[in-house]
Amino acid sequence: MTAPTPICEPVSFWTVWTKTGHVPRKTHSTAADAEAEALRLAALHPGKKFIVLHAVSKLSYAAPTPPYPFCRTPAECAGKGYCPKEIACND
Repeated sequence: MTAPTPICEPVSFWTVWTKTGHVPRKTHSTAADAEAEALRLAALHPGKKFIVLHAVSKLSYAAPTPPYPFCRTPAECAGKGYCPKEIACND
């Protein structure tokens, strides 16, 4: 079995994060917009530090394709590549 090939796509957006807060929900198309948001949040929450993060890529792996997608075992499919009606598959 070969190792899956990673999928890497370039992205570019900024977000604001704080260690003691929630997961960031908003993205910004420019660093200046994200910095303005960080300053706004810092003014609302004195003493808290807000960090501007720049995303540069997203990485994933394709979902694996099972070798026998419609049958539970190779013997049930008997090389047919589909699930015959007489076999109770995927239950």
